[in-house]
This record gives sequence, C-alpha cells and structure tokens, in this order.
Amino acid sequence: MPDGRRRLLLGSLACGPALARSFPGGWPEFQYAMRALLTQMQLFSFDFGDSSGLSAFNKASARDLGVLLVMLAQSQWFRNLARKPAVGGKMNVNRFAHDRSVSLLAGKTGFTAAAGYCLAMAEEFGGQVFELVVLNARDREARAHDMNALRQFTRQSLAAGPGEMIGR
Repeated sequence: MPDGRRRLLLGSLACGPALARSFPGGWPEFQYAMRALLTQMQLFSFDFGDSSGLSAFNKASARDLGVLLVMLAQSQWFRNLARKPAVGGKMNVNRFAHDRSVSLLAGKTGFTAAAGYCLAMAEEFGGQVFELVVLNARDREARAHDMNALRQFTRQSLAAGPGEMIGR
C-alpha cells in the first residue's frame, strides 16, 4: 500500500473528516462516493452521518460489517495490521489480536452510546473464514465474553459436521 494511504489509515479519527473536507466536492461528494462504493460491494445497510465514525447516524448491519471484514482479510496488509500490538502509537484494544491461538485475519472494535461496545472479526477455523460480530455489549469484558461464545459455537458447529445444528 502506498505510504500516503497507510499514513491516513494509521492516523486517527481526524483522518476521516480531513479526507471528506479535501475530497473534490467536499462532504456531499465524499458521502455519495462512499455510498456508491458500498453499493458496488453489496453492503446495503451502511450509512454515514459524518466521516469521523462517531455519529449516531453512522450505521451498519452485523452482516455488512462481517462481509467487509472478510473482504479486508483477503489483503495481507490488513491481516498484518490486525495483529499489530499498536498502530499509529495507539494500543490495539482488540484483545484477540494479542492472542496467538486466535487465527485473526481482520478486526474492528468500536463504541458509541447507541451501539455499545462492538467487535467485528474475520477469523479462520478449519481452513474456512468466518465473520463474527458482537454488537451492543455493556462493556469490554462482555464484548470479549460474547466473542468467545461465538468462537466456541463456530468451533463446535464445525466439529459437528455439515447439516448438524448446535444450539442451547
């Protein structure tokens, strides 16, 4: 990836607004271009209230977050980035990124008052890539607990074989 793009990605939440302001046509054209790209990727639930990622109007379904992460996981650059202990001088708060027993391919943590603590990951189990998404956890510990429950369910489902349903 060219240096300019890497620096933008590794910067901070201020990068999104700076990119939107400097985009030809400003925020309206940036928003239009982002929506067009997401439609092309068949990610239909995304919407942007602002470019920082912190607006309550920014929305995405668990499905679209998972699909996006699986797409990003196809890039070795993103795979390497997901595992870094720190990015741009800030600690990677995804605890699964630090656990070498986890086959993490891509991940994104988040928090807003409306969505709670969230975590979306692409992880490899048995040679297959799965999208795992936790939304609206009450705190970081609950987010990790819920993700571990999803990971355990995925492993058990794979062990049970095709057509078998694992449940509670």
